[in-house]
Amino acid sequence: MKARTFQSKFWTDSFTRKLKPLEKLMFNYLITNEKVNIIFCYELSDEEIMFNLSLSQDELQRTKKLLQDNNKVIFNNGWVYLVNAHKYENYTGEKNDRAKEILISQMNNEIYSWYKANKDRGMDTPIHKGIAIPPIDHRSETIDKKPETIGYQEFVKKRKELFKSG
Repeated sequence: MKARTFQSKFWTDSFTRKLKPLEKLMFNYLITNEKVNIIFCYELSDEEIMFNLSLSQDELQRTKKLLQDNNKVIFNNGWVYLVNAHKYENYTGEKNDRAKEILISQMNNEIYSWYKANKDRGMDTPIHKGIAIPPIDHRSETIDKKPETIGYQEFVKKRKELFKSG
């Protein structure tokens, strides 16, 4: 069982206060369900949401549109991205970095491109010890029709090289 941190200010947030009960329930579910992970992007089908929350298709679509229009949650072909979740939970450290890499490596290229575009959109540049961290595309690449994955140690080495040059 995963433990989730829940910010109690959720209930007094100006956006949440304007929501109807069903909308609050779905928003709360999307940020606390067992599939939420440390990159805040996970696979969750409409059918599963409707079953778990006893929603109709119309209620689901209306609430998804509301959350997406307000830049709270972004949906794409059965995937969910929690736009501002990074502000409330900051997982750091080598083990967490490795866990994030594993989650990202499990995405297909289409979902990874969508995730990366939305993750980088509207967010502050990440800062680590006063240095802006440049993005590194460490995903598998197909070379001569063979997948080649950059190992974690090589990823760390490339990141260090970027810091030295910048």
